[in-house]
Amino acid sequence: MTAIKAMIFFLCTLCISEAVPGQQASLIHTEHQWLRAIGTHDTAFLKTLLADDFIDVAWNGHVRHKADIIRSPAVPGATQQLSALQVRTYGNTGIVNGINTVHLPKTDHVVRVRFTDVFYKRQNTWCAVSLIR
Repeated sequence: MTAIKAMIFFLCTLCISEAVPGQQASLIHTEHQWLRAIGTHDTAFLKTLLADDFIDVAWNGHVRHKADIIRSPAVPGATQQLSALQVRTYGNTGIVNGINTVHLPKTDHVVRVRFTDVFYKRQNTWCAVSLIR
């Protein structure tokens, strides 16, 4: 019985999000770096940020991988702004939810996209493994 209680306690502690301000700030900074890299087509940064098995799943079911992201050209004049960011960490795993507002000046369209990014910490650096939007 004691072993069962210990196992239940251990499993419950795995489900508690750590409120580590340094990790949260680091993930928010990484999100902003990611947007900058997309806007400037900084493929060197994207290659280090995105895990080799990175998966981007769009709202319509379309799936893109790391190579697809790196090959995608920047959209001239487009701006992106993050808002409503919520960050949770579970050990070496980080999850960021938010809204990305994209303005396309050529057509004057504004698109707001809710997203969930999943990261893992590798050698003290956050690495993106999944994007769901």
